[in-house]
This record gives sequence, structure tokens and C-alpha cells, in this order.
Amino acid sequence: MIRAFASCLITWAALAGLAAAPARAQDAYPSKPIRIIVPFAVGGGSDIVARVTAKELAQRIGQPVVVDNRPGAGGSVGANLALKSAPDGYTLLLVSSSYAVNPALYKLPFDSLGDMTPVIELGSGPMIVTVNPQLPVKTLKELIDYARANPGKISFGSSGLGGLIHFYTEAFMLETNTRMVHIPYRGSADLIPDLLSGRIQLVLGDAGSVYRHIAAGSLRPIAVSGKNRLAELPQVPTLVEAGFTTFDMAVWQGLVAPKGTPEAIIAKLNAQLNEIVRIDEAVKAFKAQYYYPVGGTPAAFYDLIKGDADRWVTVAKRANIKVE
Repeated sequence: MIRAFASCLITWAALAGLAAAPARAQDAYPSKPIRIIVPFAVGGGSDIVARVTAKELAQRIGQPVVVDNRPGAGGSVGANLALKSAPDGYTLLLVSSSYAVNPALYKLPFDSLGDMTPVIELGSGPMIVTVNPQLPVKTLKELIDYARANPGKISFGSSGLGGLIHFYTEAFMLETNTRMVHIPYRGSADLIPDLLSGRIQLVLGDAGSVYRHIAAGSLRPIAVSGKNRLAELPQVPTLVEAGFTTFDMAVWQGLVAPKGTPEAIIAKLNAQLNEIVRIDEAVKAFKAQYYYPVGGTPAAFYDLIKGDADRWVTVAKRANIKVE
């Protein structure tokens, strides 16, 4: 009887120890280096945002935070690697707006919503409707009127078929009931020379790729996406101001973790990162890439990703965007 009772006590103690182990592991988090997988090449906007974030996070948690660039397949290679890692908080994925675009076109080896746990939106920035000055338009109304009166006469460039710029411009055409000719390039940098020369007349590009040419007077800004005007171009109205209230889309960057990452770990990361996006060094680095710090809750970031993903599925169907 006594022996049986003692055996039960040992069993209960063992079970209690097993139950307490995850809690102790979460309390001790992080106890080793954290890896942020960036699914794009070194030197781009996503990479810079990740490196600034990693540096500041490492200083706060007392552990190294390593940026691991894994480019390929529009970001899917790195995303697949990250989302199939152990859900222990030691592997994070830097995601950008293209993360919500890819499911509209590709059969991915992961579920972009179901296989991730949102951590935080780090920052966002506008797209700029930019034209070659030879195009006889100076305002959004003039551009829309001209495009409607001359269907197919304006050519727009994109960073590639099915890429973010392509989707944004297709959404713009659907919103404004206009039709322009798509000229795909291998990347944003490749289309700029043709936009400057007038071979193409328009791009709905990110501020980082077009702003210096706008500042030099080589290109003309017509409008910006998002809810707020760009601080560097306060005279340029938003599409929302012009009445296109559903065109409040911005280019965003954020962090997610693999599905199943404990809530306590996500909460710790979210709290630290909400502080980081508000410090002067991070704000300065983000703004240099024309991103503005956001922060917020994991739930808010999930809603943003899902909302964009749903939107791009609709745009792909309405514009008949397909990648062979």
C-alpha cells in the first residue's frame, strides 16, 4: 500500500515536471541565438529592415540575432524553410507584401496563413503612381481621363509578371476603369531606365526605386497609395483622397514565426519589437528605405496579411493574371 502510494507520488511528480518544462523553457527564452530568415537577397529593403531589427533585438535580449538570406522563387524558398522550422521562437521569417501576393498565383509548399504565427508588422510605405514627364498629365484626374480616352496607349512597367508592382497596377486599373499595356522586367531597377527614356510611360513603384528621380525632376509623381501622404512629397495626394477608398494599400514588412510557436514567446517578441520600431536609430533606418514604423499586435498583423491575400486573389481573377 505504502509502496503503491509512493509510486503514485513519483508518477505525479514526473508528470508535473513534464508540464512545467515548457513553461520553464518559455521563461528562459531566449537562451540561444535567434535566426531571422530573409527570403530575398542581401542589400534590398527587406534585408536592411531585418538587419536593423536584428541588431536592436540582440541588444535587448542578450543573445545574437542572425540574419539568414535565403532568396529564391519570389521569397517562397526562404519562407518554406522558416515555416517548417521548429516552433520554438528561434526561427523567424521576415515577410513583405509579396508574401500575400504569391498564394494568388502559385501552388506553394506551405500554407501562407495556416502555417505561420504572426509576430508584428514592422513598417510600411506607399507606392507612388509615377509618370514620365513627356506624358501630358500632371494630376490623377488628368491621368485617368487620358488613359480612358486612349486605352492601351500608356505602357506601364513592372518588376515581373505576377510581381507586386504588376498586381498593384492591375488593381489601379480595375479601380480607375482604365486599360494600359504591361511591360514586365526582371526587377524594379531594370525598368527605371526605360521609364526615364519614355519607352514606358508609367510605373506604380515603391518610393525607394523612384523617389530620387522624382526629386531630380526626371519623373513626375501623380499620387501615392496608402492612407497618408508621403512626408517627402507632401504636395502629392493619396488615392484615398481622390475617392478610391479601397486603394489604401501600402508596401509592408513584418515578422512571423512557425505555426505552434508558444503565445508567451510571441508576446515577449512583440513587446520588444514594439519598443524597437520607435527608437531613433530604427526610425531613421526605416525611413531611409521609405518605410514608416508601425508596430502593433500579432492579431492586427494577421488581419493585414489575410486582407491583402484575399484582395490579390480577387485581383488575379478579375485581371486574369496567370503565371505559366
